[in-house]
Amino acid sequence: MTRLAFHARLFLFASWLLGFAPGLLLAFDPPAAESSADMFGLMYWTDRNEGIHRASRDGSEVRLLIPMPGADGLAVDEKEGKLYFTVSAASQQSGDKVMRANLDGSNPQELATLNFTGDLVLDAEGGKLYVSSLGDEKIVRLNRDGTALEDFIIGLESPDELALDPVKRQLYWTNGGKQRIERANLDGKGRETVVQFKDQAAFGIALDPQQREIYWIVPQGMLFRAGLDGSNVKQLVAGLAQPDGLAFDPENRKLYWTENGKLSQANADGSQVETLVVGKTRQFGSVVVLPPK
Repeated sequence: MTRLAFHARLFLFASWLLGFAPGLLLAFDPPAAESSADMFGLMYWTDRNEGIHRASRDGSEVRLLIPMPGADGLAVDEKEGKLYFTVSAASQQSGDKVMRANLDGSNPQELATLNFTGDLVLDAEGGKLYVSSLGDEKIVRLNRDGTALEDFIIGLESPDELALDPVKRQLYWTNGGKQRIERANLDGKGRETVVQFKDQAAFGIALDPQQREIYWIVPQGMLFRAGLDGSNVKQLVAGLAQPDGLAFDPENRKLYWTENGKLSQANADGSQVETLVVGKTRQFGSVVVLPPK
């Protein structure tokens, strides 16, 4: 058979499929293209001037989910499909809110009112939210529906950023007044200092429970790493512009942080720093990353 004859027969066969058996062609349709979020996962962050944003972890598909000036602390419950966040009242610090919404930003609702909130984290296993209150110098906890609000640790000096170790069941926080990072078991016992600073306070903190390491950033524009026993302190990145929130992806060994109007990432050793998102304002706050589904 000549090549021309072969192509002619192939054309006739395709025409027959189209005319008499179009359903058969469905089996040959290419799969739908995956979105960037499907391939790379998602990241959520707060912008104190605008609200809560979401994007793919490659920096594409940026979307303002919740227009909410004052949004600051942020936690994501992927399994239950919820966002938890704090909203600063600024002019009336006693009126800071703890709020919840669906992952798509719909149905925002108030859970609690606190005095000058700093950050919040979710203990998904225990079903609890932990929230720092700088105004009342304590960390509180409550159920995910806002009930059973109670003190967790009191008598702190400027408690702010929080991180949870789900393996050891411990909560970490920055104690600005004492210039250190502390931790305690989730039963409130075993409080101890992890890292003590000399002339600086820590902002965002993030944990690597598998490698037993902690990361933190300081307002002087540097990012550090140490063991969870406080050993081997090492500076990884410098020259950041007013950094704030910090997150760590243990699966891909990536760090994510917010700074002056942008969201950036780097490898766990501080190499290959790159900007993912540049915002319209300069008030980026907390950041949370989720792996691909």
